[in-house]
Amino acid sequence: MPYPKKAPTAKMKDNQDGGGNQPAAGKQLMDNQAAAMKRGPIYKTDARVARDYAANAAYDAEHGYKKEAKFEKKKLMHVVNRIACQRSK
Repeated sequence: MPYPKKAPTAKMKDNQDGGGNQPAAGKQLMDNQAAAMKRGPIYKTDARVARDYAANAAYDAEHGYKKEAKFEKKKLMHVVNRIACQRSK
């Protein structure tokens, strides 16, 4: 016996089925594009970069990648010094 079809959920909007308010669909698309554009490395803050370097260094050190851990730690210290320099002004 086949499963019955599910009723549409509350998350489905009128503009997704081709009808309804077209400008709202365009605005939603623009919001999604803007969110996707902000995920690149250009939009990372210094604190986020420092956190990523710290996580990478910890992983490398834990798994025995000494050379890579040293590199990540060195890059982390550069970012931390840049943050401290900005805050001291």
